[in-house]
This record gives sequence, C-alpha cells and structure tokens, in this order.
Amino acid sequence: MALENPTYPGALSVFCGTGSKYISVPVGENGIDLNVLEDVLSQRRAKLIYVVPSFHNPTGVTMNVAARRRLIEIAGQFRVPIIEDDIYRELRYNGPDIPPLKALDEHGMVIYISSFSKVGFPGLRVGWIAAPRVVIDHLNRAKQRSDLHASLLAQAAIFEFARRGLLTKHIKRVKKAYSQRRDAMLEALEKHFPDDASWSRPDGGMSVWVRLPQSVNTSQLLVQAIESGVTFVSGEHFYSSSPRQNMMRLSFTMAGPQAIEQAVKQLGSMIKARLLKSRKERSVRRTDGLRALV
Repeated sequence: MALENPTYPGALSVFCGTGSKYISVPVGENGIDLNVLEDVLSQRRAKLIYVVPSFHNPTGVTMNVAARRRLIEIAGQFRVPIIEDDIYRELRYNGPDIPPLKALDEHGMVIYISSFSKVGFPGLRVGWIAAPRVVIDHLNRAKQRSDLHASLLAQAAIFEFARRGLLTKHIKRVKKAYSQRRDAMLEALEKHFPDDASWSRPDGGMSVWVRLPQSVNTSQLLVQAIESGVTFVSGEHFYSSSPRQNMMRLSFTMAGPQAIEQAVKQLGSMIKARLLKSRKERSVRRTDGLRALV
C-alpha cells in the first residue's frame, strides 16, 4: 500500500495496522509527491495507492488536472490500482471544478469512494463505490460477511431526500455556511496567530492545516486548550511515519463565525505565551553558558 503522508487517520487505521506493509509518500502543494511515488514504485511493489485528491485531509490541498493525469499514468505504468477518496468533492467554495480521477481514468485503474456524511449527514453512515464489476462483486461478498449490509432505512431516507430535490438544496445551504466559516477562520488566524505560524487556504473541505514554530508541541497545547473549551486535532495523528509535533488541524464546520473567532483568539494567546516562555528559556540557557573573564 502506498499512501500520502500525512493523511486521513481512518485510512491509517485500515492500511497501517500491525503487520501491514505500507509506503509513506509526502504531500506537497499539489497533493501526493508524484516524483517520490514513481521512484518508490520502481523499487517496491505496491498493491494499492490511496489518495484524497480534492481538499486533502488534513492539508487541504487539491491536485490539479495535470497532476491527476500523471498519477493515473504512473498507476497504469506499474499496474497499481488507485483508491480515490473523494469525500469532500461537493464542498468546493471557490475556484473551478476539477474532474475526479475516476472521470479521467480510461483503463479502469481507479476505485472511487465517497459518502453523504460530509455534506451534512454525519449520523447517516452511507457511502458508495464506483469500480470495475469484479471489484464490486468482491467487496459485496466482504460486506456481507462483515455486517450483511448498511442500514436500509438510512439508504431509503437519503434516496427519498435526493429524489425530491432536497439534497441539492441542502448542499447549497451547507456550502454557503461552510464558506463563511472558513473565511471567518482565515481572518481570525491572520489577526490572532503569531507571525511565524502558517496555514493552508483551502478552496473547499472542512478544515485548515496549521504549521506552528518547532518549539510548540500541539499535543501539549491541546491539553491546555481543552481546559478552555477549545479543541482541535494535533498533527501527529495524521502521519504514518515521521510525525510532526508542531502541526494542527482546525475544523471550521462545527461552529459559527463568532465562536470560531473567539476560539482562534484563545488559541493564539496560548501559542504566543508558549513562544514567549520558550524564548525566555533559551535566553537563560545562553546566559548560563557565559563565564566571566575577569
């Protein structure tokens, strides 16, 4: 298995369990690093490639069309199927739409998966897969052995909701609200976070990926934040290898603009206090290392 690093923690739990073999490929500004992927596949055999090409979780980056075509070419060259997790596709707030890998796939190399859970129905665990018939038949048998089938009531409810045209209207409302919340978070980050922090500016999705100075451990910061009623996901949970302790994912979909502003302000104050303390400690250590010469 070749997968992005960092990536969705749920994928890590499925593909990177005890005894599993996987290849971690770094994520850049345009998604999975295709040069590294091609080099790795030329040396090691992989059975699958897992990617989130649109509004990647957690970084928020989106692969452009050229990168998508090249990924499909690489997969075809080495005969490795791609799992395209396109769960955030409907949540685009600005910028031109980009076709999924599945739409560009001429050789049946892409297994496309998505879900209704991210467009406003987190309690309805209903998703779907588009793949060659042989893959669907195999997955159908595996599903039946696992739990027979997904909830028929949930499937029927979503079908009727969509049939009446309500799903399309609902997605429009969700996108409008999420877009406003994303903008509120980006504005709050500019206002309240330290100058040496940086973050993604995604065109869609549900979160912002933040890089803090190396001296800030976000797992430790989270403990303090929870005491103030603020929560986030520390970056280390998204890595299959070489986790980075100074990264954090901030979700903007679960609170309104005012609550987002207040939470980011609180986090900014905590981070600045930690940076100030770290600078003072470094200054003391340098001073302690000095010796009088008289």
